[in-house]
Amino acid sequence: MKKLLSLALCILTLLSCAVPAQAESKVYVRRSGDYYAEPYYHKNAACSFGLIMSSDTQRLVKCSVAAAEKNYVRPCPVCAYSFKPMFTGTFPKWTYSTPPYYAFGEKHYLPVATRAKYGNTNEKIEQWRKTRNPSAYYAGVYLNDSGTHTVLMTKPTAAKAAGWKRMLGTDFWVIEAKYSEKQLNNLNAYAIKLMGKYGINAVGIDTTANRVSIGTNDNSVANMKKIYNVLKSKGYPQDAVWIYKSEPGSSDF
Repeated sequence: MKKLLSLALCILTLLSCAVPAQAESKVYVRRSGDYYAEPYYHKNAACSFGLIMSSDTQRLVKCSVAAAEKNYVRPCPVCAYSFKPMFTGTFPKWTYSTPPYYAFGEKHYLPVATRAKYGNTNEKIEQWRKTRNPSAYYAGVYLNDSGTHTVLMTKPTAAKAAGWKRMLGTDFWVIEAKYSEKQLNNLNAYAIKLMGKYGINAVGIDTTANRVSIGTNDNSVANMKKIYNVLKSKGYPQDAVWIYKSEPGSSDF
């Protein structure tokens, strides 16, 4: 018996030595100077979702997930979340380099006749919101590059998307968000009270980034930390905020 136990311990020791240590997960982030240039980190180095347009040179660098999240950057809903963007119907074959759930394209690629069948999702959601408060998981909607709409949901599922399709009577894209519209509305209301402090001259909800964006004419690391700390002291999640450098005289949007 003692020989068997000794043999078993020996085998376990060899197995433990053979299993490699868990490598720290690496992701890609974009930086501009000394600060992060967008609110997301990416598993796919070619992904540009969430990229904030800027005249600054933006560098794509590799870092650990822990380092990214420490700097208030969270997973990209397109390439880093487990939920992949989904369309609720049968979408026409997409042959363009920009995926249809991206926003702010120079033109809508689908023909008008094709886009018309998807209806006005945004208008229907606004009508729905007039009669009831948004659900705990609704996080906004925007017109995407295909001329259809993208709806953001926290913890999305195919079943939730199907329910919204029945309610709206149209097809749309779904991507994952971390914070609901209700949560961002509360944070936005408080951030507006900070206007004029810490160089803040612009506050607004950025639906596609699923953040409250705060513009300041002083985007030094020290000043941004002050803003984050003030919000944190009030219980607001730091990765629900995106601070960027705005020009003097800007206004909230």
